[in-house]
Amino acid sequence: MALEALETRAAEGKTPPDVLVADLYMPLDSGIGLITRLRLDDRFKAMRLAICSGSDAAEDRARSLDAGADVYLEKPLDLASIILNLEM
Repeated sequence: MALEALETRAAEGKTPPDVLVADLYMPLDSGIGLITRLRLDDRFKAMRLAICSGSDAAEDRARSLDAGADVYLEKPLDLASIILNLEM
């Protein structure tokens, strides 16, 4: 659903958001799947992408970053760490 919303915005000539934060485990898709598809689409290449999860497993972090996430954020999230990580 997130990808479809971004594609609709692009088709309407709207600028994509600067940042997208996706949960690692979403009901209809994984955050990794979403980020992988976004990284393959030139319209969204400049977007900063983050995965958030309650998992502290090294494998989840590695898979997220390998898929193209700019940062992996562990829950519970705090606004200051999100801003700090996404500004880098």
